[in-house]
Amino acid sequence: MYHLIQNKLASGFAVLFLLLTLISTAQALENGLARKPPMGWNSWNVFRQNINEESIKAIADQMVATGLAEAGYVYLVIDGGWYIQPNANEADTVKFPNGIKALADYVHKRGLKLGLYTNWVSKGHETRDVNQWVAWGVDYMKHDAWKNYSTETELWTDMRDAILATGHPMVYSLHFQDRDAVLGDPNLMNMWRFTNDMVPYYNRDRVPDNQHWGMTTMDVINDMMRVAHTAKPGCWADADMLMVGVGDQTLNEWKTQFAMWCLLPSPLIIPSDLRNTPQEILDIYLNKEMIAVNQDTLGSKTWRIRNQGDMQVWARILGDGSAACVLLNSGPKEIGMSVLWHELKFDCDSARVRDLWLHQDVGLFAGKYSTRVPSHGTVFIKVTPEALLPKIHSR
Repeated sequence: MYHLIQNKLASGFAVLFLLLTLISTAQALENGLARKPPMGWNSWNVFRQNINEESIKAIADQMVATGLAEAGYVYLVIDGGWYIQPNANEADTVKFPNGIKALADYVHKRGLKLGLYTNWVSKGHETRDVNQWVAWGVDYMKHDAWKNYSTETELWTDMRDAILATGHPMVYSLHFQDRDAVLGDPNLMNMWRFTNDMVPYYNRDRVPDNQHWGMTTMDVINDMMRVAHTAKPGCWADADMLMVGVGDQTLNEWKTQFAMWCLLPSPLIIPSDLRNTPQEILDIYLNKEMIAVNQDTLGSKTWRIRNQGDMQVWARILGDGSAACVLLNSGPKEIGMSVLWHELKFDCDSARVRDLWLHQDVGLFAGKYSTRVPSHGTVFIKVTPEALLPKIHSR
């Protein structure tokens, strides 16, 4: 009798455990999406709310023509201004006379995916809105859910649950004002903004008074350590849209932002007008070696090795056993910088260094690598211990 009772209790606990597991799974955002940081384009910086069907089609065409789509930038996200206030399930028929479904079809035929924006107008209408977006074929939803709800996780979980209930693959991108409230919770979202809105300036020295609320490139970089540990396949810390090619910045300053967004790794979302983006800016976006770092399947954590004055050194271990490393100079003059192999957690005498801006191997170095880094610029290297290098056997 004792063993019978024991067996029944064990069975009961097993059933209870199974039920709790199913409940937990049902509440998690295990949608199989965003195993790598999403890449794409967002309409806000170019068009604000003055968007329309033809301009979005033109951007889709340019994403393909420029090679951006082939490089991985596949999400075309329509930000605010597409719907009739206050209903995020009704498109503005003046701006989109053929409707969102027809636009989604156009985008999909070009190998791209369509994203839409919503905010507090969807509160209480999550199921209605999500079902409409699914019917249109939307692949990505940006939820700007900050207004008056900085600590209300219910706002985000209701949207997550509505998305999961459809079974439709839709990346859930979340922005909330209290950035520590749900610090990178993979049960909630696929990507989450840890910044205030970006402004197109390198540092605070240039920010005008009417944009003091925004975050500069260096503001965001200096905030990265707070969130770097949260990154994982399926849930990424989003450093906001890139400002590469936007604002009064130097080429080195734009390159610094791209390097650090790739290293973090953050989703890579382009904000510029692709109908007239200069080739030197496209070349930054199309740096396939840096994109490979951003999209590395290991999804390991970035850490800051050094932060001294104008010098910062950051690194991340990649899936092939090498390390990606950024040497950053935020100062007004070119300076010499170094990184030691033991700082990259390597126990080796020599390692090969490849410069990802120059797209070339620069040599085999013992113990460390030293180089000159331009003002407001970066050197982005990939370091591979000698033991991992392919052996060449002479005959």
